[in-house]
Amino acid sequence: MKRILTYLTVVLMTLMPIYAYALSDTKTAAVSATVTPLFSVSVSLNTIDFGSVQAGSWAELKTAGGSYHNEVVCKSNNGQTWYIKIKVDHALTSGSNTIPLANFKWMCAYVGSKNPPYAAGTGTLANAIAYISFITTDALVYTCGADEKSNLPNGIGAQFNYGLSVPDTQPAGSYTATVTYTMTETL
Repeated sequence: MKRILTYLTVVLMTLMPIYAYALSDTKTAAVSATVTPLFSVSVSLNTIDFGSVQAGSWAELKTAGGSYHNEVVCKSNNGQTWYIKIKVDHALTSGSNTIPLANFKWMCAYVGSKNPPYAAGTGTLANAIAYISFITTDALVYTCGADEKSNLPNGIGAQFNYGLSVPDTQPAGSYTATVTYTMTETL
């Protein structure tokens, strides 16, 4: 028994200096990151060109596949409800001649996610899928759904078609106007 006690004492004395000198010190560092807000709208085609149109005819712009002419892509990570609006700055004009606003039309044919699994939009189209005459003030197109408030990385795409009814007596000319697409968090 004495031998075991001696043996344990020697072992403990040998191990004690190791534990006695094992010091430790801890420091912390605060980690921070600011994720910048992203709120953007882009357009796949920045021209709406009907080309040559005869007086008294209807012209429509769609892709070769017939689904849409251009796509407006909205991206946000703000977590707030956002809206797509559209307007034209004035009636199509060529010198002093104009094509009435009522004759220049837009249609939002589809809204859907640009992120996998590419589902249809969960928000609300302001109008039925039909042609609507342009106006010179913002016209509501789409209100995002709750799950579309933050839609990175690829956003939500709204696909547009355009139509133009040229009056029978319309003078020849190159008629122009500017269409504006707005993404906003206010109605």
